[in-house]
Parts: sequence; structure tokens; C-alpha cells
Amino acid sequence: MNQPDGRRSMFDLSTIPIKSIASALIAIGTAWKGVISWRRRRNTAASDSKRRALTNAEQLEAYARVVWDLIVSNHQGWLMSAPTRSGYRYEFELPALADGLSTGDGAGDVRLEATWRGLQQLVGDANRHVDEVYFSDFGGPEEALAVLERRAYPVADRALALARRYRRQFVLPPRELGKRERDIAQDIRDEAIVKSGRPSVLNLPARIRYSLAVRRCSQDTPQLPIYRSRWRALKRRLKRSLRRASTTSREEQ
Repeated sequence: MNQPDGRRSMFDLSTIPIKSIASALIAIGTAWKGVISWRRRRNTAASDSKRRALTNAEQLEAYARVVWDLIVSNHQGWLMSAPTRSGYRYEFELPALADGLSTGDGAGDVRLEATWRGLQQLVGDANRHVDEVYFSDFGGPEEALAVLERRAYPVADRALALARRYRRQFVLPPRELGKRERDIAQDIRDEAIVKSGRPSVLNLPARIRYSLAVRRCSQDTPQLPIYRSRWRALKRRLKRSLRRASTTSREEQ
């Protein structure tokens, strides 16, 4: 017996838009493949940014250690009573800080890059300050070494602070430090706080940090000797004044 027309139409495949369904499935598959490809590219870019951030952090940490070694080397020369014109090699400038790797174009990346460039400018300013004191009539090598030490500790401390910012922003593990390296980092931080001067009484947290830093610096490391006594500096100024006066008199004759 033949089925009614209505019941036969329910099983009629010719009424199903097979081509439209196939086209929709193909479009969905293509879109999903694009999403997977985009996520893969994003993960690769994030991994590359993390690697560059890690390289920058390690470069800053190594730079801070080089600056600290420079200060200690100059200090050891003075402990041995080696004059500035002797064979002992004194360093009268901070090493240049090379450019860091770009980690991206985001706002946080641009802020890190701006801080890096500011640190490079700070290194240049410190070296120019040392040169001015070194060649000044009222200065000399000993005063230049004192200025170098006073400017070097804040530079090393800012380098370590910027390295911590890189590790924190890109969720990198902290650097594994031994006791010696922890002591060096703490010494850099304490000396930078002391060299920055006594904070205001109203700023109680900063005042506490300053007091603790002064105590640790006085206990852990001996105070650096004064690079030149006032009497020696006065004699040097008098000699230069007499030399200029004699030169002027000769020219007039």
C-alpha cells in the first residue's frame, strides 16, 4: 500500500539543504583552524617575549655586579695605599650599558624600555660628572673616585630594580642566588639608600629603611677612607694658583 504524500515528504532527502550545511561546516572548520593558528602564533610571541625579558634581566643583573666589582677594586687600591698615579689600575668611569631587547609594543613594554633608556642616561651623566671633577682645578683623581662611588651605587641599585620589574611583569622565576650574591645585592641596596641621603622625618618607612641600611653598612663593611684630606687638597690648589701666576707673569714679560 502506498504511503500518504505527507508522510513520504518527511523522509524525502531532497528537501534537506545538504550543500548549505556542507558549506557551513567548511566555514566553521576554516574559522576554527584560523583560531588555532592565531593562538599558536600568540603563544610563540609570548614565549619569545619572555626569553627576551629574561635576557634583559640577566644583562642588568650582570651589569650591577660589574659596577660593584669596579667599586671594590678602587677601594682595594686605596686600602693598599696605591696612589692614583701608580701602576694600580683605577677605574674612573662606569661601563656603558648596552641596549636591551624589545619585548613588545604594549604599554608595559614601552615603560620598561623608557626606564632602560633613563638608566643609560644616568650612566652617561655620572661619567660626565666624574670627568668634570677629575679635570677641575678644585678636584682631582681622588675626588673623582669619591664622586664615582657616590654615583655608582644608585646606578647598580636601579639596574637590579629594573631586572626585578622584568621578571615580575613576564612572570619569570627569581634569580637563584647564593649567600655571597645575596650579600652583594643587599650591600648595593643599602649603599644606594645611604648615598641618597637622610629622608624626611615625616616619611617614617623611608626613615626606618635608612636607619637599617646605615647600621648594616657600618657593621658589614668598613667605611671607605676619605680620598683626599682637606690639607692635601688645599696644597694642590695653592700649587695650581702659583703655577698659573708664574705662567701669567712670564707671558707679560
